[in-house]
Amino acid sequence: MPRKAKVEQHDNWLWVTFDYQYSMVQKVKTIGGAKYINPDKGGPAWQMPMHLETARRLRRLFGDEIRFSDGLESWGKDAIELEDRLIKLAMADDAELELLPDVLPDLYKTLYPYQRAGIAYAVECPHPLIADQPGLGKTRVSIATIFEQGIDYGKHLVIAPKTSLNTVWFEELRELQPYAIWVASGDAGSKTRAIDEFMDYDEPAFLITNPATVQFVRVKGKKDQFFTRFPPLFEIAWDSIILDEIHKAGLRDHQTMTARGLLALSLDDAGKRMALSGTPMGGKTVNLWPILHFLDQKEFHSKWAWIEHWLNTDKDDYGTNVGEVREELKDEFDQYITRFMLRRTKAEVAKDLPPKQYVPVWVEMGPKQAKQYKEFALAAEVKIEDEHLTATSILAEYMRLKQFSISYSKIEWIDRAEGKYKVIPDGYEASGKLEALEELLEERGIFDPKQDVEEQVVIFSQFSVVVDWICKWLREVKGVEPLKITGAVTEGNRQKATGQFQNKEAKVIVMTTTAGGVAITLDAADTVIFMDETWVPDDQEQGEDRIHRVSRIHNVTCYYIRTTGTIEEYIEQRVQRKQNVNNIILDLRREGLRAV
Repeated sequence: MPRKAKVEQHDNWLWVTFDYQYSMVQKVKTIGGAKYINPDKGGPAWQMPMHLETARRLRRLFGDEIRFSDGLESWGKDAIELEDRLIKLAMADDAELELLPDVLPDLYKTLYPYQRAGIAYAVECPHPLIADQPGLGKTRVSIATIFEQGIDYGKHLVIAPKTSLNTVWFEELRELQPYAIWVASGDAGSKTRAIDEFMDYDEPAFLITNPATVQFVRVKGKKDQFFTRFPPLFEIAWDSIILDEIHKAGLRDHQTMTARGLLALSLDDAGKRMALSGTPMGGKTVNLWPILHFLDQKEFHSKWAWIEHWLNTDKDDYGTNVGEVREELKDEFDQYITRFMLRRTKAEVAKDLPPKQYVPVWVEMGPKQAKQYKEFALAAEVKIEDEHLTATSILAEYMRLKQFSISYSKIEWIDRAEGKYKVIPDGYEASGKLEALEELLEERGIFDPKQDVEEQVVIFSQFSVVVDWICKWLREVKGVEPLKITGAVTEGNRQKATGQFQNKEAKVIVMTTTAGGVAITLDAADTVIFMDETWVPDDQEQGEDRIHRVSRIHNVTCYYIRTTGTIEEYIEQRVQRKQNVNNIILDLRREGLRAV
């Protein structure tokens, strides 16, 4: 009679051994990430990821025909108990905190009930992804978690977009906690001085910097050798590492210099990593893996094992395509991801805040613009078909078509032989979008000089040339002085513009989607207008949520101006598909968990 299958731990893997039976081999092969180990490599055995879900699936497949080692039985029991606690806290409306009321009483008094529950979750989770919708206070929750967990007496690293180093993190840390703070920003010399001063300081302290500071540099002429410009960052075991806006940190390709640096940072044995992002997925579930890998490289050490375990895949001539969660595993995945990711929506925690209202505004091109768009669309089509362009080159062609859909444009040639050029809006007459924008602003009294600044509007475009064009039109044609934020605006001027808008010193602020999508609160406005949209719904959501925040109970209307008969119709469809994936994985799953 065949012996029972046996499961043991080998490093970060489960090894399953059993007397050969065809039926058992077929069962094992259904487990994602399962790999046969030959006798000369320690087998015969089947190796698979050491996850609670793997153990559960083995138990379901084999029932009484399988036996786990005593150590794995204990590990599984602890993992199930932790899972139960985390799911309860993730669904909780409030929670009691032990240390924070005494160590940071002023901060504790300002917390909303859902934030207290979030802190309790983040303390319980070894290395959490805090994915609450933008505007719900992720910064505050992460700072409070360090003190509630009792790991505050040490060295703490905050990595965030450069636009939020001073405007968000320095200000929040200065207000909420007592320890010293250094900001490593600016040129290499300024960063070095800040880091050296921080390292020489013997008391607990926070160091704030941006992802570029920790990126590796390839040794010239040495493909696989790297160095860092700021070695002290990698010589310390940090008590906590917080990576803000992790979806923008360059982790999706682990071979990038920034990813190599982020993954090389060391953590104290009792330390904690936290990742923050209100939009972590970009419309694809697979984008969660690099975030989880950053948080816990031991638990999430094999990307393809994780993909095979959870996601649909298919192969074609170009490689393996990764899809979404396998249908039969969706309920299991909902429960699984709650062990690592905390996600609350405004609809859950701020029931008095009205939901955003969406209004699509479709416009048509005039004859002049339509003729130009058709000409360049045809040229792009021929180029894509005849020249076998890379995916990056194809996207560049699409990007130019997006610009032609905004307005009739002039062409600034960079290299005629190579077909490289810039697209710059030309004049104000041949743009259906500008006409629609004018109408929306007119309805809100923006052009009425007698009206005090009551109605305020935020306008987004992906393109800095479009932002400049709109600002010039507002100033020269409509007599309205707008505020402007693009990537070229300094941090000081960015703060100044934000303050002026919030203080109702201006009616309109125009921003690029990327520069204005983080580290800004613009809830003085009730209207946001998108002149165009990126391929990723998260970018637009970040922009919307600069205005739609729990700090002010108001109605927010989001207008999307799109041009018919252009690539924007296709982009709108693709963005909607990605948004549906975001909704299912991030938000709708919670309804199922609450129903359990």
